[in-house]
Amino acid sequence: MFEQDAQFRIFGVTPVENLFLVEYMPAANGDYVKVYLSGLFHSMQGDTQFGIADMAAELNLKETDVEAALRYWERRRLVARISDKPPVYRFFHLGQHMLTGQDAFNGDTAYITFYEAVNALFGGRRKLKNQEITLAYEWVQDLGLRQEVVLMMLNYLIDTRGVSFSFKAAQSLAVTMREAGIQSTEDAEGYLNHSKRIRDGARAVLRRFSLRRQPSEDELNLYRVWTETWGFTDEAILAACAETVKAQNPSFGYLNGILSSLRKRTT
Repeated sequence: MFEQDAQFRIFGVTPVENLFLVEYMPAANGDYVKVYLSGLFHSMQGDTQFGIADMAAELNLKETDVEAALRYWERRRLVARISDKPPVYRFFHLGQHMLTGQDAFNGDTAYITFYEAVNALFGGRRKLKNQEITLAYEWVQDLGLRQEVVLMMLNYLIDTRGVSFSFKAAQSLAVTMREAGIQSTEDAEGYLNHSKRIRDGARAVLRRFSLRRQPSEDELNLYRVWTETWGFTDEAILAACAETVKAQNPSFGYLNGILSSLRKRTT
């Protein structure tokens, strides 16, 4: 019976509460704010068929970025995902939500505590993006790793790869730790100490090749095979590096061939 003029969509008003502007917007990533405002606008317009792919195209973002932003606002309790197929999000009136005791400025306190702990690890050495911390928190929620274990893993990565390591690349380590059944901080300490020994050994090989860089994942996997599967000691691997002088460009692949030949001669 009632409908809006088509021009209302362009010349109308989408109310944004001062509470959002004062308490939530300053700490949020700019793209996350764009996603929230876009979602608020489309919810006010009743655009029930407007989905994540549409929003990504409208805002010139990746769908994964839109999903990460919506998860962030879920943790801040400004929106709630009420359906999965297709995903449907409900936007709350912030004032009413607080007056009824359903919300607080702190939102998801576990996430906020984690957020602050991760930032404390880096101190002033690196300004983290919200997407990076959100990704790390997914290792807690989706992979089931304990927060303390994830923090230990991040500290290990800072020590071994430097403060500028990639969170996306670090996800493979998180998945590996989950597959290894790492549950306690004691498990994590033992696993990460072992991983550090592998990395230190691979770096020593690179230094023998006069290469000053971090080892790649493939190189680390080869070093792990040499020590754990083939049974070579760190000293034996470094001694075998002497044979690589015959190569114009010594590499882990070349060294792998040398160690494979040595293994065959001793078995």
